[in-house]
Amino acid sequence: MIAVFVAFLTFFSTLFGGFVALRFKDRLHLILGFASGAVVGTALFEILPEVIAQAKNTGTPTTSLFLFSALGFLLFHTLEKIFSFQKIAGQGHLAASGFSIHSFFDGLGIGIGFLTNFQLGLIVSLSVLAHDFSDGLNTATVVLKNRGKKFQAIKWLVVVASTPILGVLASFLIPNAGIFMPYILAFYFGFFLYLGASDLLPEAHHRHSSYPTLIATFLGFALIYLISFLSGVSR
Repeated sequence: MIAVFVAFLTFFSTLFGGFVALRFKDRLHLILGFASGAVVGTALFEILPEVIAQAKNTGTPTTSLFLFSALGFLLFHTLEKIFSFQKIAGQGHLAASGFSIHSFFDGLGIGIGFLTNFQLGLIVSLSVLAHDFSDGLNTATVVLKNRGKKFQAIKWLVVVASTPILGVLASFLIPNAGIFMPYILAFYFGFFLYLGASDLLPEAHHRHSSYPTLIATFLGFALIYLISFLSGVSR
């Protein structure tokens, strides 16, 4: 039930990101910088330790888990390049559908996190909220830049905001989740690492490369590490 509640929060996070994109433009680099630090911090300080712990508990070879991490990274890198090409080609609506796919996996990650343990679910949820805020920013921007109307941008915002809820519900349908959990978490480690380091961070510095953006990124890292340290999850 908590995962479903968080999924509904991501709905509003995405809509809020779209609203900010439509209203404010001069501070987005700081927000994206902080979000990138938080997402990479989640991958390093929360998901990776949990992958290692799950591997020890289940006797899963770490080499195979790191392969799944690489697959997670490369899959979303491929999706990003496909939809980036579509954006360049002027296909704003197709690009927005790509954000919907991303958001679905965000919701799936929330569900998987809570199925693992409450602490991981909470931290993943905070990172997803930050990432979905960015998805809202990008969805509105992409549609408008490709000659879409404001009402079309709002329509896609609602679609992108809704898909995490479907992702959370889908996570409940995974059979024998405990057996596959180390592999799923390893996959999401690669996913989150890509989102933060190769997606959010370059976008933040592309918009406005500056020391305040760098400081915001450090603050994102520091926040997740502090939460992990205080909770005793970091290993």
